[in-house]
Parts: sequence; C-alpha cells; structure tokens
Amino acid sequence: MKRKTFTLTLIAMMLCLPLAAQMSSADMFAHRYGDKWLRLRMHRDHSYTAGVAIKGQSSVGTTQVGDLTALGEQWCLVGTPEAFKLYNRATGKGQALAVSETSEGATATMVKARKATLWTLVDKGGAYAIVPVEGTRLSLNAFGGKGFDLKLYAADDEGGWWSPEAVGRKTVTLSVKVDGKGWEPKPRIAEMNMSVGGMRSSTRITGDLSKQTYYLPEGATRFSLHSITYRGYTFVGFEHGKGDLVASITDAELTDKLHIKAHYAPNDWRTLYYTPDAKGFPYRIPAIATAPNGHIFAISDNRPCYMDIGYGEVDIKCRISTDHGESWSDEFFVADGKGGDTNVMTTGFGDAAIVADSESNRLLVMMVCGRTVCWNGRWTPAKTATDNAVNRVARVYATYNESTREWEWTEPVEVTNDIYPLFLDANGQPTVSSLFIGSGKICQSRVVKKGDYYRLYCSVWTRDGGNRVIYSDDFGGSWNVLGTVADRPAPSGDEPKVEELPDGTVVLSSRKGAGRYFNLFTFKDNTFTAGTWGVAASSNDVPDGLSFGANSTNGEIMLVRATRKADGAKCDLMLQSVPAGNGRRDVAIYYKEMTYNADGTNLYTPITFSQGWTKGMQVSDRGSAYSTMAMQKDGRVGFLYEEEPGGYCIVYAPLTIEEITSGAYAVAP
Repeated sequence: MKRKTFTLTLIAMMLCLPLAAQMSSADMFAHRYGDKWLRLRMHRDHSYTAGVAIKGQSSVGTTQVGDLTALGEQWCLVGTPEAFKLYNRATGKGQALAVSETSEGATATMVKARKATLWTLVDKGGAYAIVPVEGTRLSLNAFGGKGFDLKLYAADDEGGWWSPEAVGRKTVTLSVKVDGKGWEPKPRIAEMNMSVGGMRSSTRITGDLSKQTYYLPEGATRFSLHSITYRGYTFVGFEHGKGDLVASITDAELTDKLHIKAHYAPNDWRTLYYTPDAKGFPYRIPAIATAPNGHIFAISDNRPCYMDIGYGEVDIKCRISTDHGESWSDEFFVADGKGGDTNVMTTGFGDAAIVADSESNRLLVMMVCGRTVCWNGRWTPAKTATDNAVNRVARVYATYNESTREWEWTEPVEVTNDIYPLFLDANGQPTVSSLFIGSGKICQSRVVKKGDYYRLYCSVWTRDGGNRVIYSDDFGGSWNVLGTVADRPAPSGDEPKVEELPDGTVVLSSRKGAGRYFNLFTFKDNTFTAGTWGVAASSNDVPDGLSFGANSTNGEIMLVRATRKADGAKCDLMLQSVPAGNGRRDVAIYYKEMTYNADGTNLYTPITFSQGWTKGMQVSDRGSAYSTMAMQKDGRVGFLYEEEPGGYCIVYAPLTIEEITSGAYAVAP
C-alpha cells in the first residue's frame, strides 16, 4: 500500500469553557451518596485535581490535568458545610476520606465510611479549604501539588485551597471501529484527547477497547476531541448518531448522552516498540539491518533507568521479520543490562549499531556499555575492567542455523581494549578518552574485500576532537583507524554515520544543528590501505547546501541504486534522513543524485557533496527524532525511526523509492 504524509485529524474544535465562578457552598452538598458529584481542582494550579491516586487503592493524591474519564476524581460531599464526609465514586459508598490524626503532615486515605473523618469548609474567597472539624487550622493540602499524596498542612497555604466543579449529567461515550484486521492481537491504535472547560483527558485506544465514557463539567456544551494514531493505523474519522461523519458538534447535538465512534483502518506501517512499555519504560535509538536470507532486524534501547548509559539499567531489544516487514517476532534481549550488578560492563547496553554480512547469514552488533555517561568517560591504558570511569564497548554476533531455522546469539563480549588503544599517539598517550560507535547502520563495503569478508566501517563519537572512523576486515574481530591517529575528520562532529561510494571513497555524515558535517576519505590506490581526509564542510553554511531546521539530531545516510523515471537511466541516489523541523519533529528523507568521473571515480569534495540535495518524503508530521534505514530484499527501504506519542515509540515504515522521491525515481532492478 502506498503511503502519504500523515496528518492529525481534529474535529469538534470549539472554545473551551472558562473556569466557573466559585460555587456556592449550598450547591456542593448531597443528602446521600451519589446525588451530586464534584471535581476538586487545586486553586494554585487548576491543571491538578484531587482523586484516589490509583483505582482500587486507598491512597489519595493529585492528578495532573484532570481526567474526564476517571471516576477516582469524582467526589460526593455528604452532609453540610459545617460537617460532611467525602466519598469517592471509584471506591463506592462503603469508603470515605479520613486522616488518622489532625497533626501536621498526616496523610489522607480512604477508609470504611463509619470511621471516616468529618470535614468542614473554610471560605478563602474564590476557593475553599477542606479542614477536619477537630483541628481547623490544618487543611487537605497537595503541598505544591503535583502528583503527591494529600496531607494536612496550614489552612492558609494556597496548596490547600480547592475550587469545586460540578460533574454534570452530560457524558460522551467513545467507541472504536477498525476496518480490517490489525497485525497484532491487542495493538495500541491511538491516543484520544478531549478538552473541555480547561480540563484535558487522554484515553489510550487499543484493539480490545469497547467504549470509554467522559464525564463533562456542569453546563458544558462545547469540547474538542482529536486522535493521535500509532503508526500501523490510519484515523478515518468520527461517526456519531446514525453513523454520519461528524464535522462539528453543536450545542444542540450535545445531549445528556452523546455517543461517538472513532473509525480506524490498518496500514502497512508498524509501531514495533511502544513507549511506555508494559512496565512503564521508554524505548529509544533505532537500528535496522537486512540479512541475505531477507530477514529484517529492528533493534532498540529499552530503558528501565529512563536515561542513557551511565544512569542505570539499559537493555537492547530486537524483533525479527521474515516476510519483508509484514509480521514481526516478539521482542527479545540482544543484551540484558543488569542495573546495579557488580559487573561494571553489564550495568547497561545501548546505542546499537548493526550490520548483516552481505554474503553470509551472520550479524554483528556493536554497542556502548557500562555505567559511565559518555561525557564523563576517562579511559587510559591503565584503566581496569572494574573502573567506573570508562565509557565501554561491547560486541554481539548472531548466526543463522540452517537446520533449526533460528538465529543464535552470543552473549555480549567487552571489546573496550580493542578500540581505545587504536587512538594512542606515538608516545603511547591516549588521544581519545571517551567514545561510542554511532548508532544505527554499520557500513559494509561493496568494494573492499580482505579474506572472507567485505570491509566494515564504523563512525565514532569522541569527546576529544570530534568524530573518527574505524574499519574491520574480519567482521568486527579486530579494528584499525581509517587514516591516521592525528586525523580529525569532523572536529566539531556529534553522533556520526558513514557510507561508501562505488569507487571505495568513504563518506562521513555527522550530526549538527540545521545541517550535517560532511567529509570524504579518498584512498591513495586500489590496495585501500592509505589515503587522506578532506576538510569537513558544514552543509548549511555552504551555498545551496543541505539545510533544514535548527535541531541537532542523529539520522542515517545510505546509497541506493535507482532508475531515473524521466529517461529510464540507471543512477545512484544518496539518501539522508533527519528531522526537518526546528525541534525534534517532522523526520524527512533528503536525496541527491550522484555523478562520477568518466572512469567511475569520485569527483566530490566535502563542499560539493553538501550541495544539490532535494527534500523528499516527509515521513513524520509530529514529534520525531533519530532514524535509520536498510534496503530490503523486496526493493523497499526499511525505515526505522522515533516518533510520538508516548515520548518516542519506534516505528517501522516500508518505503518505496518512488514515495521517497515523489515519483522521480524507482528502485533499480
């Protein structure tokens, strides 16, 4: 199925109600449980409401941006302003709010109603303090408020003042229709966001969601509702009433019970890793490769520590497709970080770079590991395997077993001391004290073969003078520096990538704001043993150079063989992916048709390589960041990238060259 740029669909977009004036105390109270429901919004910050923190538990706290679907944020005040009990809709009439004592710092919980605290209201002029009848100098207080338990603190502190808001009779019930069968049993389909009366609510729509009810504030007649889809599904629109497509919802249509159906259809993109995962942890950093047997490997960091290497446990996960991206295996560990383990190397693993050998079904994954943040790395020849102050390197291999038809993976092996000593100067002094290999794709040469394998090139981030490039002629068993130890291919370069031209010239592409640093390494002769780097060019500072938004984000560079549609001529296209927005959003793929000297050798300098790019397909229209790609056996580009919602999910998109170039080129046979 051909894909075009996605857009968010926004319907029923109307003005949100202003906050209501202070409710009269007489309007707040019920004679019995369930007669009237209120939300208690924090006066200091109306984006927080009081509620039972987790449904089914007795703790009481504040929730950011009141949830229109949450019964736990609905309270019934039974009694009078002078003496009442606080019941919650989620816990039922058998429980009510209590504090065990009336001293400062006492925590509020839900207890059996007969043991609940009697409360009274204190008018604060625009809001109310809720205080125990026995001890009126202290009130229920969010203590700054944002997600913490409710406790008793001074009644004159605004953190203990509350603005009641009546929950009206009107509700909106949302149900879901999916045309066709999704590719997973219970997928995440979308995040549905509603806004009304200054409150916002988000509902996660999954394959097994039958309906979701929103409880609107008293008097609400206008609201907004929009869907942010997870890739793999297209939002078709909203149906309501008898199935008509809703363009707008007028005051008259907003009856006591409005039923709306969200309509989705599956497509051929896939969200492979959802953030947050089942345990609440995020994913980051995509890597992808295609083996000779056609199997596609999609790799990502999974971060129990929520951060990069150096902050705790980070794991590397993988999913495999054997049918060109149509279906995918369950995720599994490539490298399992142990967090607080005594082994420094296995604390965490991340930023995977992967390559599938072009002639054998064998994989190499290189990764950073340990418990040191890259900027703090301090490697010297004397550093030991137990020293925390080293940003470490590990290696994993996988081999396809033809008998079992399974991939067999090795455990991670530390190769730190195979890499850092490459950068010792003539006096044995380190010129690099911290490094990691740029994540995503390891480049395998199409030209240089030594022994059993075509050469591998890895681009390297260092904290000492920018990027370097290393190469291996034995599929990662040993490494050498491309050029000399004194070379600085991109002195200001950040996270880098590398690609090869048809004559063996190596191209370095490095992250920077608003553009890329480009440099080229030209070999002296066809022994491919010595050569020189040019002078790195900043592409956005070159006339007609590659330029985009001011973000500084990792991307991917890849050469593909193509057919020019205008005349059917064969040519090479260089692809470069990067977010096009000023922030991390709008990931796009730029392309450039390559030309060569008459004998097929490279004619580019770093400056001319920076020029003449065309913006191709904008893959994402929302928050999006790192990206990488690999050619598939079916002639499509397997594109793997980070995208909202949920922070960053890891999304796989199978793209044709026609899509990427708006029909100007096709993949060569």
